[in-house]
Amino acid sequence: MLSKNLSDCFDIEEARKELDQIQEDIDNEETPNDILKSNVERAQRLLDRIEDEWAGGVTADTIKLVDIASKLITCITQAANSMITNDIGMETTNQKQEYLDLKKLEFEMRKEKVTQGDKSASTINNTQNNVYVTSREDILKLALQTQLAEKTEV
Repeated sequence: MLSKNLSDCFDIEEARKELDQIQEDIDNEETPNDILKSNVERAQRLLDRIEDEWAGGVTADTIKLVDIASKLITCITQAANSMITNDIGMETTNQKQEYLDLKKLEFEMRKEKVTQGDKSASTINNTQNNVYVTSREDILKLALQTQLAEKTEV
């Protein structure tokens, strides 16, 4: 039979240790920005080496290194642009999700209002009081017709 006390069912200390380990793994995980930063630093070292070799004279190896460096710079630029585009896309998606959540809440409120019926003061007053909006001339015509009808009935 299960105990009513959670500490009897689960080892809280073990769960805390697992949680601490997971948090430590998350903290130590490299983010895409960290990876990009380290690659930019490595590319900078390569460019410094190419400049040193270029100063010593242009060789076939120097030209190959320049070609490699240009491809590396292109890849890093594309990765940075992709990350920025992804961040913008995620922000847009989050905004759309929040908008949909608000629309859902609005829908639920309207649905609740329809199912319960609107019992606000303005609705109660409008349904219990028969209020007619008309012009002064129409009221006078109605009064004259009523007076004529009463006189002719007598």
